[in-house]
Amino acid sequence: MAASRSSLRAVLPIAILSILQFPAMALAQQPDPNGNPFETEERMTGCTRLAVFPPLPSAKVTSCQKSDSVEVSMPLKPDASGYAQEKKVRGAYEFREYQIKKDQDSTFDSLIDALPMSSFTIAHSVRPATITARNGDTWILINISENSYNVSVVRGTAVQYAAVYNVQAICSPPKDADQISQEMRLHSRFAIYGLQFSPENRISAKNSSEILATLLEYLRQNPDSPVFIESHKFTAGGSELDDFEITRMRADAVVAWLVANGVPAARLQAKPFGRARFFAKDKAPLEAQCSDRIEISKPGK
Repeated sequence: MAASRSSLRAVLPIAILSILQFPAMALAQQPDPNGNPFETEERMTGCTRLAVFPPLPSAKVTSCQKSDSVEVSMPLKPDASGYAQEKKVRGAYEFREYQIKKDQDSTFDSLIDALPMSSFTIAHSVRPATITARNGDTWILINISENSYNVSVVRGTAVQYAAVYNVQAICSPPKDADQISQEMRLHSRFAIYGLQFSPENRISAKNSSEILATLLEYLRQNPDSPVFIESHKFTAGGSELDDFEITRMRADAVVAWLVANGVPAARLQAKPFGRARFFAKDKAPLEAQCSDRIEISKPGK
């Protein structure tokens, strides 16, 4: 009995000491509430904080990239003719992708407000998807989606402006109505290649059925959107007057086909341009081919 009491007296202090130490050990395993959250995030993701443009409050970095020389196309405001423009910037590159507990519109508004506070001037934006901004030789392109956004930063001397004419894969036709919708949201216009016309410039529905079906599907998916049906053409050895007359008949022919297939005439307006919007000054064969096109565009764009 005495031996049992002696064993109990020997074990009890050890048990009490273990109980007292356990909370301290558990507390040591928890994140330091007074620590720097950005340092903790850096250790977890391997991504340092983007110095030129900090993340929005509550945004969590999920991926990052870095390179000494990358070229990025920065979207700019459309020109006076409605064609989208871009600026190609090459230089030191950093990329961050963030998750954020906000909807797309709220994130867009927060970024628009935050950029001037980091000394950036907004060059162009398309609500709620993209923002282009500049601070001297440093350019930023931000792409926004639901609950996330990414930031591309290029530090370089950008000197090249270019018009974006949607010459897809050597003048290929649109793949589907969703592709047209995306281009219309971004650029307010979309070029259609491959439509076949008769010598009298009437539309050949049999040889253009797939392209016409895609265009018709887009218009049915967007029933409240009025559009211009533009026609463009360059004829080697021809005259400006002849090309204008050809595009007048072709624009009218496309409108007539769409109306015959259920699109209200009030939504459509034919606009012939002849060779007024030819792609290249040197009239190279590929550019001449790509200038022969139908475009749909939003009025006023």
